[in-house]
Amino acid sequence: MYNTFVYWVVGTLSNKVNELSLLGGIVNGIGSLGSALAFAVSAKKASGIAQCAINAGLFFFSLPFFSVVVWRIKEDISEKHPEDEFPQTGIVSFEG
Repeated sequence: MYNTFVYWVVGTLSNKVNELSLLGGIVNGIGSLGSALAFAVSAKKASGIAQCAINAGLFFFSLPFFSVVVWRIKEDISEKHPEDEFPQTGIVSFEG
């Protein structure tokens, strides 16, 4: 559920495809880093309680930073239409 919320927040930050691709890649990279760290902690034979404590600690550590991003979301990011980003070349027209 938290992962879905993160991707929703990323989707609200911009209407530009390039920016959203970059932000989505950053989110995936951070997720991969978390998976690698979880594997490293598990390889050190940490107990289940210690692994849960590390996970919960990192989660609560991230909440203040994430809340700053959430509170800065604009009400309406559609200042210009997506068609303005990719102007028509005249070869293909989607208008009737």
